[in-house]
Amino acid sequence: RDPDCAGIQEVDRNNIRSEGKDQIQVLGKMAGLHSYYGKAIDFGGGEYGIGALSVENAISFKRVLLPIPCEEDRVLIEIEFEDYVFFNTHLSLTAEYRADAAVIINNELARFQKPVILTGDLNVSGYEEFLTLFGDRWTVLSPDEPSFPSDCPNARLDYILIADPSNKIPLNSPIWKESVTR
Repeated sequence: RDPDCAGIQEVDRNNIRSEGKDQIQVLGKMAGLHSYYGKAIDFGGGEYGIGALSVENAISFKRVLLPIPCEEDRVLIEIEFEDYVFFNTHLSLTAEYRADAAVIINNELARFQKPVILTGDLNVSGYEEFLTLFGDRWTVLSPDEPSFPSDCPNARLDYILIADPSNKIPLNSPIWKESVTR
C-alpha cells in the first residue's frame, strides 16, 4: 500500500553533508509527493531538521518551536489537510525537554476538531514514559517493536500516534491499525 503521509526526521537541507541538496524536496520529487520541511538548526552551511511527504496538498503548514534543549533545537511541523492533520517531530534526548514539548504538542492538538496523526522519533524510554508525557489523548498505532539503531534495533524510539478530538472514528477502531505501514 502507498502511504498518504510520511514523517521523516534528521533531514539535511542545502548543507555540505548533503552536497547542497534539499533532501525532502528531492525525495518528494522522486516519489511524486508534496514535501514539507521544518528547520531545527543551522548546519554545515545549510540547515538540518524534519520533514514530511504527502499525497494531498496541504490546507496549511505550521512550524512550532519546541523547548530548546542543550543538544540542539527541536521543532514540530503541523500539516493540515481537509480530513485530518499530520504532526511530525523529533524530541529531545533530555526527559525534561520531552515533557515540555509534550505539553506544547497536546496544546497544538487542542486547536483541531479532526483526527491528528503524530509521527516522530520521540526518544521515550518506554510505554510508561509515553503515558506520562502524552496521557491518554493519543493512541499508539505503530507496532511495539524496536526501531533504533537501524542496523540492529534494540530500543523503541519511533512512534505513530492518533488522536481524534472530533470522535468521528473510535480510537479502538481497526481502521487505524490497518492504516499504519512500516
